[in-house]
Amino acid sequence: MAVRKIKKSYRSVTGYFMSRKNKKQLAFESTLEHDFFLTLEFDSSVVLFEEQPFKLRYECDGSNRFYTPDALVHYHNTSTVYEVKYKNELDSDEELRQKLSCITHQIESEGKYNFMIFTDTTFDPIYLQNLKFLYKFAFLKNTEKFDERFKSVYENLSDPISLIDFLYAINTDSSSHGKIIPYLWHFIALNPNIIDLTQKLSMNSPLIKDSLWQK
Repeated sequence: MAVRKIKKSYRSVTGYFMSRKNKKQLAFESTLEHDFFLTLEFDSSVVLFEEQPFKLRYECDGSNRFYTPDALVHYHNTSTVYEVKYKNELDSDEELRQKLSCITHQIESEGKYNFMIFTDTTFDPIYLQNLKFLYKFAFLKNTEKFDERFKSVYENLSDPISLIDFLYAINTDSSSHGKIIPYLWHFIALNPNIIDLTQKLSMNSPLIKDSLWQK
């Protein structure tokens, strides 16, 4: 549970992000935080993530202060505290940079977590657009029959294959493809390592052979 109450703001977008990985909603205070959560959702190295997980006491310029991180991300072998900020805000605010420097020193000196800053330049816009597109299909229901068929055909591939050719491998009747496509995007959303998300997604995008399946 977030330790700082998420307040409605007329200057930024607030809301809730539904996470399959966490099996719950997480509150966000800006579109940038929403995008950050989205990248975590599709990152296979991330186990769980929390919004505003705790308050940290730290010293800066000779005075004691308190800081609430935007997120705590648990990876398979480590955990990292994240601050989410727009790059132009960091570049233009010297006081903010000094504050974050003090926070970095405090967190690293405690030795429990790493500390990193996520900005709007961390990921390429095409990558983020692909994640937003796939996220629309992440919560489809009654997908088991399609998922098993997709996995079976995929695991028997010997060469790279485009999505459109993969559809024909699933069903040669093109009139059925309109029904199948949403379930294919759902399958990719749950197994994003099988496609190159740094390139704009289309039905011509090639599938990548990958044996690691997300649960």
